[in-house]
Amino acid sequence: DLEKAANLVNSNGDWGYVTVVVTEDQRDKHIWQKFMDDCRRLRLIPIVRVATKYTDDSWETPREDEINNWINFFNSLNWVIENRYVVIGNEPNHAKEWGGKIDPAAYSIYLKKFSQSLKNSNSDYFVLPAGFDQDAPNSKQTMDQKRYIEEMLKAEPELLNYIDGWNSHSYPNP
Repeated sequence: DLEKAANLVNSNGDWGYVTVVVTEDQRDKHIWQKFMDDCRRLRLIPIVRVATKYTDDSWETPREDEINNWINFFNSLNWVIENRYVVIGNEPNHAKEWGGKIDPAAYSIYLKKFSQSLKNSNSDYFVLPAGFDQDAPNSKQTMDQKRYIEEMLKAEPELLNYIDGWNSHSYPNP
Protein backbone atom coordinates (compact mmCIF):
# COMPACT_ATOMS: atom_id res chain seq x y z
CA ASP A 1 0.00 0.00 0.00
CA LEU A 2 3.01 2.34 0.17
CA GLU A 3 2.78 3.20 -3.52
CA LYS A 4 -0.86 4.21 -3.08
CA ALA A 5 -0.04 6.17 0.07
CA ALA A 6 2.78 7.99 -1.74
CA ASN A 7 0.43 8.93 -4.58
CA LEU A 8 -2.04 10.29 -2.06
CA VAL A 9 0.22 12.25 0.30
CA ASN A 10 2.94 13.27 -2.15
CA SER A 11 0.71 14.60 -4.89
CA ASN A 12 2.49 17.97 -4.86
CA GLY A 13 5.97 16.42 -4.96
CA ASP A 14 6.84 16.98 -1.30
CA TRP A 15 7.51 14.37 1.34
CA GLY A 16 4.45 12.97 3.12
CA TYR A 17 3.82 10.98 6.28
CA VAL A 18 2.49 7.47 6.66
CA THR A 19 1.47 5.77 9.90
CA VAL A 20 2.12 2.08 10.38
CA VAL A 21 1.35 -0.23 13.30
CA VAL A 22 4.04 -2.63 14.49
CA THR A 23 3.03 -5.36 16.94
CA GLU A 24 5.36 -7.19 19.31
CA ASP A 25 5.31 -10.31 17.14
CA GLN A 26 6.14 -8.36 13.96
CA ARG A 27 9.54 -7.01 14.99
CA ASP A 28 11.47 -8.51 12.09
CA LYS A 29 14.41 -6.26 11.22
CA HIS A 30 14.59 -7.39 7.58
CA ILE A 31 10.92 -6.77 6.87
CA TRP A 32 10.91 -3.36 8.55
CA GLN A 33 14.21 -2.26 7.04
CA LYS A 34 12.73 -2.95 3.62
CA PHE A 35 9.71 -0.88 4.68
CA MET A 36 12.02 2.00 5.73
CA ASP A 37 13.96 1.73 2.46
CA ASP A 38 10.71 1.76 0.47
CA CYS A 39 9.54 4.81 2.42
CA ARG A 40 12.79 6.60 1.59
CA ARG A 41 12.46 5.74 -2.10
CA LEU A 42 8.82 6.91 -2.13
CA ARG A 43 9.51 10.05 -0.07
CA LEU A 44 7.37 8.90 2.85
CA ILE A 45 8.19 9.66 6.46
CA PRO A 46 7.07 6.80 8.71
CA ILE A 47 5.20 7.33 11.95
CA VAL A 48 5.47 4.02 13.80
CA ARG A 49 2.75 3.10 16.29
CA VAL A 50 3.76 0.59 18.95
CA ALA A 51 1.22 -2.18 19.62
CA THR A 52 1.16 -5.37 21.69
CA LYS A 53 -0.90 -8.44 20.68
CA TYR A 54 -4.65 -8.74 20.18
CA THR A 55 -6.07 -11.57 22.30
CA ASP A 56 -9.39 -12.29 23.97
CA ASP A 57 -11.17 -9.32 22.35
CA SER A 58 -8.66 -6.69 23.48
CA TRP A 59 -5.08 -5.58 23.05
CA GLU A 60 -2.76 -6.91 25.74
CA THR A 61 -1.58 -4.42 28.33
CA PRO A 62 1.93 -3.26 27.38
CA ARG A 63 4.68 -4.46 29.68
CA GLU A 64 7.63 -2.36 30.80
CA ASP A 65 9.93 -5.36 30.32
CA GLU A 66 9.26 -5.11 26.55
CA ILE A 67 10.50 -1.52 26.24
CA ASN A 68 14.13 -2.53 25.76
CA ASN A 69 13.10 -5.03 23.07
CA TRP A 70 11.33 -2.21 21.24
CA ILE A 71 14.34 0.06 21.56
CA ASN A 72 16.74 -2.61 20.32
CA PHE A 73 14.45 -3.23 17.36
CA PHE A 74 14.05 0.46 16.51
CA ASN A 75 17.77 1.13 16.88
CA SER A 76 18.56 -1.73 14.49
CA LEU A 77 16.77 0.11 11.67
CA ASN A 78 18.12 2.77 9.34
CA TRP A 79 15.34 5.33 9.66
CA VAL A 80 14.24 7.50 6.73
CA ILE A 81 15.00 10.91 8.22
CA GLU A 82 16.63 12.21 11.39
CA ASN A 83 13.37 12.34 13.37
CA ARG A 84 12.19 8.90 14.41
CA TYR A 85 8.46 9.30 14.99
CA VAL A 86 7.04 6.80 17.48
CA VAL A 87 3.47 6.69 18.83
CA ILE A 88 3.07 4.82 22.11
CA GLY A 89 -0.19 2.87 21.97
CA ASN A 90 -3.66 3.59 20.67
CA GLU A 91 -6.82 4.99 22.26
CA PRO A 92 -6.06 3.86 25.82
CA ASN A 93 -9.29 5.55 26.90
CA HIS A 94 -10.93 2.35 25.58
CA ALA A 95 -10.64 -0.69 27.84
CA LYS A 96 -10.16 -2.97 24.80
CA GLU A 97 -6.97 -1.04 23.93
CA TRP A 98 -5.39 -1.58 27.37
CA GLY A 99 -5.86 -5.21 28.40
CA GLY A 100 -9.59 -4.87 29.03
CA LYS A 101 -9.44 -2.06 31.57
CA ILE A 102 -9.19 1.71 31.67
CA ASP A 103 -6.05 2.78 33.53
CA PRO A 104 -4.81 6.32 32.80
CA ALA A 105 -2.22 6.17 35.59
CA ALA A 106 -0.65 2.99 34.20
CA TYR A 107 -0.64 4.42 30.67
CA SER A 108 1.06 7.65 31.77
CA ILE A 109 3.73 5.75 33.73
CA TYR A 110 4.36 3.48 30.72
CA LEU A 111 4.44 6.41 28.29
CA LYS A 112 6.94 8.32 30.42
CA LYS A 113 9.22 5.31 30.90
CA PHE A 114 9.08 4.40 27.20
CA SER A 115 9.84 7.98 26.18
CA GLN A 116 12.75 8.30 28.61
CA SER A 117 14.21 5.01 27.41
CA LEU A 118 13.88 5.94 23.74
CA LYS A 119 15.51 9.34 24.23
CA ASN A 120 18.30 7.88 26.38
CA SER A 121 19.13 5.54 23.50
CA ASN A 122 18.96 8.20 20.75
CA SER A 123 17.93 11.85 20.89
CA ASP A 124 16.39 11.61 17.38
CA TYR A 125 13.23 9.97 18.70
CA PHE A 126 10.11 12.12 18.45
CA VAL A 127 7.66 10.60 20.92
CA LEU A 128 3.90 10.99 20.58
CA PRO A 129 1.23 9.75 22.97
CA ALA A 130 -1.58 7.54 21.74
CA GLY A 131 -4.43 9.19 19.93
CA PHE A 132 -7.66 9.16 21.94
CA ASP A 133 -11.25 8.51 21.02
CA GLN A 134 -12.46 12.08 21.38
CA ASP A 135 -16.11 11.02 21.44
CA ALA A 136 -15.85 8.31 24.12
CA PRO A 137 -18.23 8.72 27.05
CA ASN A 138 -17.51 7.81 30.65
CA SER A 139 -18.61 4.18 30.94
CA LYS A 140 -17.25 0.79 32.02
CA GLN A 141 -15.51 0.40 28.66
CA THR A 142 -14.46 3.97 27.83
CA MET A 143 -13.44 7.22 29.49
CA ASP A 144 -13.95 10.75 28.26
CA GLN A 145 -10.70 12.07 26.72
CA LYS A 146 -10.54 15.15 28.96
CA ARG A 147 -11.00 13.12 32.12
CA TYR A 148 -8.50 10.51 30.93
CA ILE A 149 -5.81 13.12 30.31
CA GLU A 150 -6.51 14.77 33.66
CA GLU A 151 -6.06 11.38 35.37
CA MET A 152 -2.84 10.81 33.42
CA LEU A 153 -1.44 14.12 34.62
CA LYS A 154 -2.44 13.39 38.22
CA ALA A 155 -0.32 10.23 38.05
CA GLU A 156 2.58 11.86 36.18
CA PRO A 157 2.39 15.68 36.57
CA GLU A 158 5.51 16.23 34.43
CA LEU A 159 4.40 13.85 31.66
CA LEU A 160 4.11 16.56 29.00
CA ASN A 161 7.86 17.20 29.38
CA TYR A 162 8.49 13.69 28.05
CA ILE A 163 6.54 13.89 24.80
CA ASP A 164 7.41 15.90 21.71
CA GLY A 165 4.04 16.45 20.08
CA TRP A 166 0.41 15.50 20.20
CA ASN A 167 -1.36 12.75 18.30
CA SER A 168 -4.98 13.28 17.33
CA HIS A 169 -7.57 11.00 15.82
CA SER A 170 -9.27 13.69 13.80
CA TYR A 171 -12.04 11.91 12.00
CA PRO A 172 -15.82 11.97 12.24
CA ASN A 173 -16.89 9.90 15.21
CA PRO A 174 -19.42 8.43 15.35
